[in-house]
Amino acid sequence: MTALSTFIGRALKMQYQKHLKSTEITAIPSNQNVEHEVEAAELVQLIDSFVMSLSPMERRVFICRYWYFDPISEIAQRFGFSQSKVKMMLHRQRKNLLNRLEREEFL
Repeated sequence: MTALSTFIGRALKMQYQKHLKSTEITAIPSNQNVEHEVEAAELVQLIDSFVMSLSPMERRVFICRYWYFDPISEIAQRFGFSQSKVKMMLHRQRKNLLNRLEREEFL
């Protein structure tokens, strides 16, 4: 799994973790933590926007791979694609996401 793949998976899961944290009572965070939380929220929003811009099929493949960490072979079988097609779809999606992150000056 590439570094970008791991990054995408972690960013997607941050949204879920935010819901868990919202039910906890915490101390007032430091400025550094607040800045980190704001950046993390912006990243989640950017990735969410990117995922929603994908076609329904591309979105399902993307989520299977980077949210559930399904193997390429399993995704290919589930959607009736060859493994090379799934790999190419994911490669193009990562490239487009990277371009969007750069365009938004996140990277």
